[in-house]
Amino acid sequence: MPEEPPERPPLVDASAPSAPRVYDYLLGGKDNFATDRDLAERLEAQAPGRGGVREMARVNRRFILKAVTWSASMLGIGQFLDLGCGLPAKPAVHEAARDGEPGARVVYVDRDPVAVSHMAALQAGTGLAAVLADISVLPSVLECEAVRGLLDLRQPVCAVFGGTLSAMSADTARKAVAGYAEAMAPGSTVVISCVSYTDPEFAAKMEAMFGAAGEWRSHSPENVASFFLAANLRVVRGKVTDVRCWPMLATETPAACVLGGIGIKDRP
Repeated sequence: MPEEPPERPPLVDASAPSAPRVYDYLLGGKDNFATDRDLAERLEAQAPGRGGVREMARVNRRFILKAVTWSASMLGIGQFLDLGCGLPAKPAVHEAARDGEPGARVVYVDRDPVAVSHMAALQAGTGLAAVLADISVLPSVLECEAVRGLLDLRQPVCAVFGGTLSAMSADTARKAVAGYAEAMAPGSTVVISCVSYTDPEFAAKMEAMFGAAGEWRSHSPENVASFFLAANLRVVRGKVTDVRCWPMLATETPAACVLGGIGIKDRP
């Protein structure tokens, strides 16, 4: 079973970069340290501008919020699982969800105890929870008290993998998405976004640099498409795309972009 968020914030190791803190810095947040900022700037220097990690982090966040609001407003989904939520960002996923479905309930999940502690401390009101768990271990999420108490998996749920699958191999990612989709009711959605570099040598270089903060991978368009296919999800607009363009379809895949889409679980 997953641990509940600690009553006191866990001790923070500022001597090494952390993936959630690097992402927080790239989004303009303040919950980061010099080591996080240094790594983020070194990554950014490899491909500044529209191909840089700062731009892609922000594109990724905009897509997540847009996809969450779409799932709530267009499909009436009022339950959300933010899988690999990271540190709090504004606007939050529950705010985007409630723009489309007032009263939407959200469970935030992450394996980083500092991220979960921050999420738990900043939540206000009812219908929210933060869970410390590894999202690749499905029972640790789906069978935990917070999820069972707050979400009804017999009704549609939106599961958000906002960049999270980049921390997994393609095989692990396919199994994770398929597992969550199987556990959810028809009418549910799965939001996926992943950074993708077309040059494998450059991708390997970026993966190695990011390794100081945690595992990270560039997923090819074929891999991202397979995450939906393995879970028998119908992709809105027909295929994965550069999410900078979503809900329109990109006409080509840039050398560096965030690929993703929204998958819908149809009735058998």
